[in-house]
Parts: sequence; C-alpha cells; structure tokens
Amino acid sequence: MDAVHLRYRRDHVSAFGFTFCHRFPRLILEHDHFFFQTAMQNCAKPQVRIRIQGPEAIMDENNAISVIENLIETCKDGQKGYQDAAAHTKRSDLKSFFNEQSLERARFAGELEAELVRLGKPDKKVSGSASAAMHRAWIDTKVALGGGDKTILESVEAGEDNAKETYEKALVSTLPGNVMEIVRRQAESVRRAHDTVRSLRDAAKAAA
Repeated sequence: MDAVHLRYRRDHVSAFGFTFCHRFPRLILEHDHFFFQTAMQNCAKPQVRIRIQGPEAIMDENNAISVIENLIETCKDGQKGYQDAAAHTKRSDLKSFFNEQSLERARFAGELEAELVRLGKPDKKVSGSASAAMHRAWIDTKVALGGGDKTILESVEAGEDNAKETYEKALVSTLPGNVMEIVRRQAESVRRAHDTVRSLRDAAKAAA
C-alpha cells in the first residue's frame, strides 16, 4: 500500500475518509501498512462555559451591592460618631470604649468595601450619611451648651439603634454566602456595642 501524502490543514482528512484532529497523528510504516497512533485527549477541543445571567440573578447582585453600600455608610457613620463622642467625653473609660468602637467600625467598612470590589465595584466610594453628619453637629452644640456624658451616650445610642436596624435588615436580604458570613459577624459585634451603650446610658441617667 502506497503512502498517502496529506497536506497540513487544521483538520486533516485521511485517504480512508475520516478526520484527524488539528494535531497531526503519528504515522508508523510497518509491513506496508499504516498504523495510526494518536492520543484522543490531544484531539479534545477545549470546552467553553458561558454564564448567562437572567434578570433575577442581576437583580440579586444589584440588591447585594445596595445592601453592602448601606452597611458601609452605617459603619462610617458609626466610626465618625464614636470618634466625635471620644473627643467630647472627659471620662477615660468612655473615651477608650468610644475609640475602640470607632476603629472597629472603620475595619468593618474596609471589609465590606473589599466585597464591593469582588462584586465588580472597585471605584465605588461610600461616605457617611448627611443625616448622621447633621446629628453630630447637633450634639456638638448641645455639649457646648453644657450637656455631659448622658447627652453624649444618648447620641451614641441613637446611632447604634440605626446601626442595629440596618444590620438586621441585611441579615434577611439575599447576599452571597461569604458576604453573609461577614455581615453576621459584624452584626453580632454591633449588637453587643448597642447593648453596652444602652447600659452606660442607663447608668449615666441614674447618676444624674
């Protein structure tokens, strides 16, 4: 049997009528017969997976981004609120507690901002809310007019009421699994801080 010369093409057609893959098979001449050796895995074409998002998936992602943005705003409000409270109080124990909480809320905001990046929002910058800024200015005025630690703690408690509510809403929303784990952990810390502030406020009220 004469050898058959095949021109190189992406798909090679043999004299026997079947197609070889784009990697040319190894030909071995033995006793005037061709024996073809080719690894089938070499002929396997790469599989392309196409992910098509439906309206529901897009809505879930947009909702997750909105929830995370609200949490970041709340954390930054808490960060600034605690920082402001620490600057006004004269009690060392309160100052230490407020500063610790301010740093923690800043860390929480950073964790959530990292999740925004993973969801494709790397340039999204979220700041504190205008209402929280106005509330801090109002407290500054009250403290300047003679309000003491009770006034400061009442202000912080109001902020923590809002933070607790925001996290509770986030916990019943649709979030990716890894984000929900972060939110649960942060929510527990916010709840503990809320309860501590309430106890401190009650003690300050009783001492007044």
